[in-house]
Amino acid sequence: MFKQNTSKSGFTLLELLIVVIIVSILAAVALPQFTKITERSRAAEAVAILGAIRTAQLVYYQEHGVYRQEGPWNDPNGLDVDISTSKYFSWCPTGPSEGYAPGAVARIRRNNPPTAPLGQYNLKITPEGKIYCWAGAPGACKALGFEEQAP
Repeated sequence: MFKQNTSKSGFTLLELLIVVIIVSILAAVALPQFTKITERSRAAEAVAILGAIRTAQLVYYQEHGVYRQEGPWNDPNGLDVDISTSKYFSWCPTGPSEGYAPGAVARIRRNNPPTAPLGQYNLKITPEGKIYCWAGAPGACKALGFEEQAP
């Protein structure tokens, strides 16, 4: 007659549960690292923007003997720089009336969507090309690889 197959193929509930737990642990470890790497790439965009503004400021300085103080938010005030394509950062005023970023030729601030893991940090660049960071979540500047300095 027919022989009954007593061996069952498949996974037990315990085996599936162990796999789900292992995958969850790996995701919990990897997700924070992924968000930090993503934010570092966005900060690299900010450095590129600051570099372009610094170059424009140096050209302006050569022609006029002073650095141009940026106007209100996202207003280059006569500098030949376009940052309208940046969706993560806003160009900030650096003028004396603003009281921000002394010694800087440009300042940029991270727009703070709810998903920004490091908060709303600021970056400034000096005429010499030194970049400083301040504000944001605790440890944000260090996580991005910048020297922290109060505004």
